Amino acid sequence: MRRALVAAVLLLGCAACQDTGPAGTGPGSSGSVEQELGGIESTLDNVESELAGD
Repeated sequence: MRRALVAAVLLLGCAACQDTGPAGTGPGSSGSVEQELGGIESTLDNVESELAGD
């Protein structure tokens, strides 16, 4: 169950990244990618916290 939920969150994060796609592919876009990854990590941390509390 936990793995399925984590996989779903990752897929949603991946879909969100693809929606913003080519607009952020310039030379200074690494900060944007890092922000997206940070947001995904934060979401995963929140999901894991909630699962641990159940």
